[in-house]
Amino acid sequence: MKDFLSGFMHNMRNPTDGFILQEKERFGNVCREIIDHLGERPFHNSRGSLKATLLDAVFVAFAHNDNHAPVDIKERFESLKSDPLFASPSGASTDTSAVEGRLEAACKVLFG
Repeated sequence: MKDFLSGFMHNMRNPTDGFILQEKERFGNVCREIIDHLGERPFHNSRGSLKATLLDAVFVAFAHNDNHAPVDIKERFESLKSDPLFASPSGASTDTSAVEGRLEAACKVLFG
């Protein structure tokens, strides 16, 4: 994961203004979609702690499926939250295969 992020940052060290504006708009759209469909603070557990593994996977899933959320997305999200991949990442929160597994699961459960 560290190598991926380092490579990405190296490649994006001089982004165009157009790219920045496009991604800023995309980020805002995804945030609005998540709030509209899942409510405020959907990635916090009952103790108020942020579940980062859930946030990143769901955010990517929404970004890949912009404005095409199924009508039962909230129920799908509740199902995803109980998936063992997200319930307790057991120290594998940045392992590449674990991240890929969570991203794949989020896309499949939420939008598949």
